[in-house]
Amino acid sequence: MPKPFADLTGNGMHVHLSLHDSTTGKNLCGAGAAAMHGLSDVALKFLGGLLHHAPALTAITNPTINSFKRLNAQSTNSGATWSPAGATGGGNNRTNLIRVPGEFADGSSGARMELRLADGAVNPYLLPCIVGAAGLSGLKGNVPAAPPPCDMDMNDNTNPLVAQAKAKSQPLPKSLEDALLALETNEELKATIGGVLIDSYIKLRRQQCVEHQSQVSAWELKTYLDV
Repeated sequence: MPKPFADLTGNGMHVHLSLHDSTTGKNLCGAGAAAMHGLSDVALKFLGGLLHHAPALTAITNPTINSFKRLNAQSTNSGATWSPAGATGGGNNRTNLIRVPGEFADGSSGARMELRLADGAVNPYLLPCIVGAAGLSGLKGNVPAAPPPCDMDMNDNTNPLVAQAKAKSQPLPKSLEDALLALETNEELKATIGGVLIDSYIKLRRQQCVEHQSQVSAWELKTYLDV
């Protein structure tokens, strides 16, 4: 369950990923500019695909009603939510959707990206499928170039630079219904993964939304019922 306790941090399922040459096995993610935290041009294209398709990815990486209580959470007792504040990337910064754990100017084998979107409810088989499809879109040049890193606290709502960065980035869905719509209308990802699979997945998850909508919660009874 991604968010079992309202006052505590939720359960994430982060993905550390890198790209390798299929012949030599060499890591292709490093030896880039320091301003981009050492990520290569190839890695940045892949990263751009993840950021551009983030709203549609969310339907699979965050697959439950409860997922969006973690993803859109306010600060908890720990002082942070540890979930991304928007579809942005940066260095060793856990308020971004994509974190680059270190700078790898020498192109070392440790060069990688950390996708911090998914939670503990994600299907472990569909997760690499949707991540690969979004990244391939970037490698093919079908999406805008990755923006400069957002190396600041993306939860700081008093910082005008944070507001500007969020305004330029893809907004993350606020609910499972919104995420499913984003996936349903993303023709490229559907074509890459398979329309039959995606349509079946969306149908299943929408049934969950219908079941949830039919429930009357304890909060509703407390707030609205006069006794």
